[in-house]
This record gives sequence, C-alpha cells and structure tokens, in this order.
Amino acid sequence: MIPFRLNVPARSLPVPAVVQLLPEISLSQAENLHNELLGNHEFFDTLNRAMFVTRGRRFTHNLWSELIYMLVRSLRPKVVIETGTFNGQSSSFILLGLRENQYGELISIDLPATESVPWSTDGMRESNLPLGRQPGWLIPEALRQRHRLLLGDARDLLPRVCGDCSQIELFIHDSLHTYDHMYFEFETAWTSISHGGLLMSDDIMANAAFHKFCQRVRRNYVVVDDFGAARK
Repeated sequence: MIPFRLNVPARSLPVPAVVQLLPEISLSQAENLHNELLGNHEFFDTLNRAMFVTRGRRFTHNLWSELIYMLVRSLRPKVVIETGTFNGQSSSFILLGLRENQYGELISIDLPATESVPWSTDGMRESNLPLGRQPGWLIPEALRQRHRLLLGDARDLLPRVCGDCSQIELFIHDSLHTYDHMYFEFETAWTSISHGGLLMSDDIMANAAFHKFCQRVRRNYVVVDDFGAARK
C-alpha cells in the first residue's frame, strides 16, 4: 500500500471524477452519460450471460469501468491504448463508448495469463484465463470491429504502438503492477498522449509509481476505487 505521507487524493465517485478531470463537461452532462451506461441493459445482460457460461458466476464491474466509459464518451478519442486485457471487462466498456461515439479504435496489449501472474492477476478472483480462451474473450461480438488485440509483452510492444500512433487521447495501464513496469508504461505513453488526453491506471495503490509519475509531470489526479486518472 502507498504510505499516507504521499498525500494520495481521496477516492471519488465516477460522475464528480469526470467533472474534475474535464472541466468542460458539466455535472448534468456527466450524469446523463452515467445514466446512459447504467440504462444499457442489453450490454450488461450480454456480459452477464458470457460470464455465467464461461466462469460460472454473474458479471460484476468496478466503479472505474463506469468512469472509463464516461471519459471515452466525453473525449471522443481517436485512439485508446490499454495494457492488460485479461477477460476484457475494461475493453468492453471502452468499446461500448467508442461505438456510441461512432468513432475511434481500441488497441489492447496483453501477455496472455494462461496461469497466475505475480503482481498482475494473482490477486484477482480468477487469476488465469479460462482454458482455450484468448484475452478479451468477454467482449461482446457486436463491439469487436473497433478492437485490435496485440499479444506480447508491453515492454516490447508499447513503444512501437505509441510510435505508430499520430495521437493517443487515452492510455490505460492494467498489466504488470510492479513499480518499474508501471513507471515504464507511464513514461512511454506520456510522450505520445495528446494535449488534453488522459493517463489512467488500475491498482495505483500497489506501489507509488503513478503518484510519483504525476508528481514528476506536475499533474493532479483523481482516484476512483484504486484507479487513477490524470490529464495531460
């Protein structure tokens, strides 16, 4: 856990977090996007059916998934990059937002967790992919047309992907949660994130990498669950 002396911001809920990150978005606009997501019963029913068939349980999601959806809808990004796809929960929320925008692409980088991965999937409810399933197996078929999945280590793939993209508006880290790896991803992505774009990370309480990086680039950030987001 991050020591208290680092002055990590207090946790927020998705709607106020969006307004804090994007002052150009009004509270009513953020609330409308939140209601739009939660009212999409077809989306949640599809994820629930897939999860029940494959994992034998109901689908549940974190508050930061709602935050991601609203940020995608608000920023209307051309390119979103995420590391650490695993089941594809966050990918599904991103892709739903892109479909509603009728614009943009998600590039996912993942080293398939065929077994439990220390500092990555080992703390999750299920620590490895279902037998015979690829990363992102949970993503509804109707959302896949805007998705590109790259299999491999982010240390090898992320610099190349960032170099190939003319602009990145959203970057999300959710792969290996060691200090060195997280800081590497933040530093690599930051140089390619466009002005006004967002650097985001899950499990920021695993170590001080996100906090230290935001300090270095002099950016405040918001926290929803254990998920952090800072604007360039």
